[in-house]
Amino acid sequence: MGLISPSLVHSEVLWEKEFNRVKFIQPEVINNLYEGNGSYFILYFGIDSASAKIDKSGKITGNIYPCFLKFDQNGNIIFQNESIIPLIDSLKKADVRINQLVRGYKCKDNELFFDIPQTSGSMMEPNIYSFSASNGNLLNVKGTQVEKFQYNPTLNSIFSNNELYVLSGNLFIFNNQSRIDVHNLITDEFGATLKYRIILNMDDFRDSLQEGTYANNFLMVDDHTFIVNYIGKDNKTVIAKYSYDKSAASNLPTAGTINADLVWFTIYTSAAKNGFQKYILLDNGNLLVHHFNGSLAILDNNGEVIFNKKVFDDSYKNYTITNFMPLKYHTGYYAFWGYYIENKKRDFAVLITDSDWNVVSENKWDFNNKSNSVTDIKETENGNLIVFGNSLYTDSTPSGLSSHYIPYYAELKPNYVSVKDQADNEQIEVSPNPAGDFITINLERCATSSRCGTSGEISIYNTLGEKVMAESIHPMTASHRMNIEPLPRGIYFVKVGGETAKFVKM
Repeated sequence: MGLISPSLVHSEVLWEKEFNRVKFIQPEVINNLYEGNGSYFILYFGIDSASAKIDKSGKITGNIYPCFLKFDQNGNIIFQNESIIPLIDSLKKADVRINQLVRGYKCKDNELFFDIPQTSGSMMEPNIYSFSASNGNLLNVKGTQVEKFQYNPTLNSIFSNNELYVLSGNLFIFNNQSRIDVHNLITDEFGATLKYRIILNMDDFRDSLQEGTYANNFLMVDDHTFIVNYIGKDNKTVIAKYSYDKSAASNLPTAGTINADLVWFTIYTSAAKNGFQKYILLDNGNLLVHHFNGSLAILDNNGEVIFNKKVFDDSYKNYTITNFMPLKYHTGYYAFWGYYIENKKRDFAVLITDSDWNVVSENKWDFNNKSNSVTDIKETENGNLIVFGNSLYTDSTPSGLSSHYIPYYAELKPNYVSVKDQADNEQIEVSPNPAGDFITINLERCATSSRCGTSGEISIYNTLGEKVMAESIHPMTASHRMNIEPLPRGIYFVKVGGETAKFVKM
């Protein structure tokens, strides 16, 4: 595993593994890693080899089934269940098939619940699969038996308590209004009843929305309040908060409707100007939005944008960041992940920042010289990270599939310290910072510290860990002045022996 930045403490891959399908031809692996009862689960889809066919373009078609892999915190496989799971009769009659998309997830006691939507034409309808967390066996599956609406797909879903909230609708349906359907799916009887529909009024900002757009993601704040995002005109993002009367909704007749009240809405252009990815609620109630590639925005409780910038500057241009999460056991730190491209090759990549968005751990590593990408991360109680990703293989297989992904999982120990702790312990200091054409390196503390070594050299590295400049010094030198005019603008690290200091070239 290669360290990029010489200023940061090494992180360590404690173990890394990949697994192969056993019984089914594997067309796709879901990008999410699931956890429950101290174990981790990978849900993927396989094609039954008996029904598999390869068309003229090389695409494999056939009956698709959900498959399960469970492993412990040491990466040991507990089971890999690839049994054939039939569709329920009503779904067979509706001529639908399993779509390779998983939305809502919940672990309750020893059961794992997934919303694996079914497709029929342009429709996507929620269907809840219940699996045993002990052996991966299918316990139950229920499809929602509700009235269909043309061009009205369900888009996302969230489990909240014993209900499933499903976001659906299109601006050209329901009088230009989206909606959220609430299904009572996780009861003792495992019902599939549509309880009520929540209509989202968008009159106040409809003219700011991109034509034909719809609410494409939502976040439950509590059981009667939620946040929804829309695609606005001119690369703008529209985020709205709604509230509804849950007591009144619960007393509606089956599949009745209730209007949600608009609490606030915000229209802004993200620093990345593209790609909404995810949002989370912070402990103080603010909303943290990740747009794309480390571009973040923070909205306060009234929807005001109080932060909107790219966390990673041009020195991280080789990174593609697809997602992030706050670290639970390292409060105030965030993990970002995706991949790092160099010479057209993709390596696994994980960046960790503090709450001021300073990068405190920068990690990229290769696996089997393949094209790799991290797709999800979970944090263990000891603060380590279970990393899940995919490696692209282009060798031929018995099925004739010449290009396929094999899931990868690993445990990463992120050994890092905060920027403040680094500054307190630094034996060398750089001034001015930011700097123009010259810097002065103060080595007074370094001269009395064995950690600075006796290399007799001051080196400057860029954020990729490449040495871009070096000069010789006497080991007991108190200070040294360097001309950095040839260096491009960006972040750099001065290194003397085992000590480093960070500075910015303006």
